[in-house]
Amino acid sequence: EYTVERVLPGTIADDAGLSPNDPVRLRRWEYDEEQGVVGVLLHVRKRKNGYMDSAVMIPASVLVTNIL
Repeated sequence: EYTVERVLPGTIADDAGLSPNDPVRLRRWEYDEEQGVVGVLLHVRKRKNGYMDSAVMIPASVLVTNIL
């Protein structure tokens, strides 16, 4: 289990509704070599939602050095 340290405005994490101190678990990731894309499925307990469990799928190009 991981904890979100910070969320930069306008990033994929911000768009997904993550906030600092949200507990996060990596559930699955898939790599599409042909498209150059990775998809990450996260299990998140969002503070903004009263620590309600949710799943977030985050797609990102492998050309980007950080996805969250």
